[in-house]
Amino acid sequence: MIADGPRLLIADDDDGIRGLLTKFFTKKGFTVLGASTGQEAVNHLLAGAADVAVLDVMMPGMTGLQALEVVREAGVTTPIIIATAHGESDAIVQALELGADDYVPKPFDLAVLHARVLVRLRAVKASLPFAMPPPPSSSPTNPGVAGPPGSGGRTSGVSSSSNPDGQAWEEPSGIFIPAEGAVIDGRYELLRPIGKGSFGVVWRARHRGLEADVAVKLLNPDSTGSGTERLDSTVPPTGSQLDARQKERHDELRREGVRAARVQHPHAVRVYDVGALRDGTPYLVMELLDGLTVEELVRQQRVVSIGRAVEILIPVLEALAAAHAEGVIHRDVKPANVMLHKSGKGETVKVLDFGVAKLVDVGVEIPIGHMTGDSEASSRVVAGSPAYLAPERLRGTPYDGRADVYAVGIMLYELLTGQVPFISPDGDLMKVAIMHLKQPVPPSHKNPSLPGGVDAFVLRLLQKDPARRPNALEAIELLKDLLDLA
Repeated sequence: MIADGPRLLIADDDDGIRGLLTKFFTKKGFTVLGASTGQEAVNHLLAGAADVAVLDVMMPGMTGLQALEVVREAGVTTPIIIATAHGESDAIVQALELGADDYVPKPFDLAVLHARVLVRLRAVKASLPFAMPPPPSSSPTNPGVAGPPGSGGRTSGVSSSSNPDGQAWEEPSGIFIPAEGAVIDGRYELLRPIGKGSFGVVWRARHRGLEADVAVKLLNPDSTGSGTERLDSTVPPTGSQLDARQKERHDELRREGVRAARVQHPHAVRVYDVGALRDGTPYLVMELLDGLTVEELVRQQRVVSIGRAVEILIPVLEALAAAHAEGVIHRDVKPANVMLHKSGKGETVKVLDFGVAKLVDVGVEIPIGHMTGDSEASSRVVAGSPAYLAPERLRGTPYDGRADVYAVGIMLYELLTGQVPFISPDGDLMKVAIMHLKQPVPPSHKNPSLPGGVDAFVLRLLQKDPARRPNALEAIELLKDLLDLA
């Protein structure tokens, strides 16, 4: 058995790409070997040094395709994934004909590459030296939030999957492999992925007991915990220190899940269950939605009418008002987190990810000195999307639900003009953060078809001083008045 996990060979003549992939997969528990030429890759594979390999097509001396051909003729059966430039269909066909097990396009989507490497390992797990024997069929459970009716109201911290003969088994090296048919806690069978983002991946899943479909959000375990903690920790924890860290994070996950479940409102997505897998991957189980996000709506239509914008945002504010009354601040209000759910009863606006932004710091790293004038201040990570962050959060000062209202104001601006008020052409997040401290260009200047009176309504929601900004309930009345200009 290999203690250091599956051995991955990365063959690429670009030192930067090789370094990036090495760092990424090492964090995922792999032992990574590097090769900068096709011949080096062949040598590693002939020596049996790798359990799976990713070979770039274009390498000096011997291409990845030539290396693939050599090792296959020598009888090497190690799974090999060929990396090709986007659109190189001829290379893909040739690679598959030569015996490649899979291919990935460049530039790499790391999440996709990781998933495909795991699938290759899973396909041959029975013959790999690090394959583990089946664990007991029963697993311990921990108290959690109430699940869907009939779920027993419990969550578990054990990951398992189903193999063809129905036996439960643990993934190699403690890595949970999210794939079709995998079962979480003996209840939630993963059917297919339906969305992904910086937080992780959302799967359509079947609750086996109820035979009902739900959404399972697998959060990125590398992102959990405090952003400051991640920036300040230079020595990784070990032993009992690591166990304590994991317990602390699992406890926080449960607390945030409970808080999210308390937000009971028709326009807030329902959270049924919360837990963490043995490999540290947190998950949430939620109601399954179907429809467009507001982000997709803006991408399709660019600009919507005043009436349509108000129709979308009043329900958002109603859900936020209910959350704020429970002491829950969303922290990541943005178009991608608002779904226009379609059902037999028509359209229902749903706000997603309550509690997740605090648990997973999907945000921007801000040098505090730029905001406070303290040149000695260290960097920190602010949870949330930079384009929608309120100034008080960027300054690191106390904030409340009115920070969410500011994000709604940014959404209103975007719906009416087709673009957010603060954007950096070169993608510099620091520039965007600084822009939030200044007044935006009035929306009617970006969209001349808007009546001039709209500007005052939008800018009221974007007040830099939160004391002068309405809370969620006051913002609802403000948007109702905006309808007079529609």
